Amino acid sequence: MINKFKSHFKSNYLKNILKMISGATLAQSITILVTPLLSRLYTPDQFGDYALYLAFVNILTVIITLRYEHAIFIPKEDRAAFEILLATIYIVFMLTIIILTLLLFLGNKIIVSVFPNLAGWTLYMPFSIFFFSVYNIFNNWHNRKLRYNNIIRGMLLRIILINLILILGGILSLGSIVFLYANLLGQVFEVVYFLFIILKLDNENIRIISFRKFRYILIRYINFPKFALFSELTNNLTAQSPALLFGKYFGEQIVGFFTLTQRVLGLPVKLISKSTLEVFKARASYDYYNKGTCRPVLLNTLKVLTIIAILPSIIFFLYAPDIFVFVFGANWHEAGVYAKYLSPYFFMQFIVSPFGYILYIVEKQFYNFIWQLSLLITTIIGLSIGIYYRSPLISIIMYGIIYVILYIIYFYLSYKFSLNKNFKLKQNDI
Repeated sequence: MINKFKSHFKSNYLKNILKMISGATLAQSITILVTPLLSRLYTPDQFGDYALYLAFVNILTVIITLRYEHAIFIPKEDRAAFEILLATIYIVFMLTIIILTLLLFLGNKIIVSVFPNLAGWTLYMPFSIFFFSVYNIFNNWHNRKLRYNNIIRGMLLRIILINLILILGGILSLGSIVFLYANLLGQVFEVVYFLFIILKLDNENIRIISFRKFRYILIRYINFPKFALFSELTNNLTAQSPALLFGKYFGEQIVGFFTLTQRVLGLPVKLISKSTLEVFKARASYDYYNKGTCRPVLLNTLKVLTIIAILPSIIFFLYAPDIFVFVFGANWHEAGVYAKYLSPYFFMQFIVSPFGYILYIVEKQFYNFIWQLSLLITTIIGLSIGIYYRSPLISIIMYGIIYVILYIIYFYLSYKFSLNKNFKLKQNDI
């Protein structure tokens, strides 16, 4: 029975990756087709407004789950994993109430004093944070259950809904607030869809967990908030620092240029590379604990991602400014220049980022935290050099160089820890 499962798991690994990539590619195609229209319906400043809002949301979304959703993959029994899901939702609900209270009494004034364009936006943040977090929790559960068709379907429905609302809002000239409404409604829709699947297929696991069980989960998986939380928080601070610093020192237009660059070059990372990660998580975890190494699947996955990314990266490095002007209009030439210098960074992110999850599998969160902290510090230094010389382009170039160097180190750590030395010891003891 075990051998049959192993054979099935192995034979379906590549199939599941291709399935997720196919769904992600379709979703990416929709976004790519719509983006030239959106770049003419909305100004760079309007893109920048939502990017600033999303920067705050992404940072707080990391905090609010305390990263316990990653523990869903660890228990052997589904019942124990679902208890982690429920406990994490409890945490999210309680912390959402706290964030809403803080924004009502203090946070709103602080944010608006630095970024006046976000006046009227900040009170939506708790709702965006809540639904983004619940989506991550549900997504990990469906990933554990290998429900890739449901994950793909939810992703496609969300992206279609978001882009339809954005097009309609742009035609009606409703302004940048449409980005907020579109993305919030799209996320709510996907969460409701995922919840429907859980109610349909996992009804036997749904129950109220006791305070004793809740406390046990918090203590048993304490390494996730202890190390993973701070490493991913620093990761998000690093990722959002360009939007926040550009918005403060260069204005929303520069944030808009940077946002479109991320939207175009970051799509393959968000969809294809992330889709690979969804499958890689389960396979790498299984191989590490049952075969003593996940190195072969790491190297095979690296080859596939490199083949996919190498040619587009070269093309963008050579011709990005011309491509951006042709596709998005003359107003976006600066974004094309940013894309040229950031293409090596996005290439490295595309081929390396899925493997960082190995550090969670082997419970080496501390190494991940040190890497993320190093990335945050060096990134802020690099961006500050450009701010000092009053040059967004210098900030962009430094940002890209630093990421390339740090991703090389990230791959080395992932490769190093892909071998389960304790597993070898056990085998020798038999």
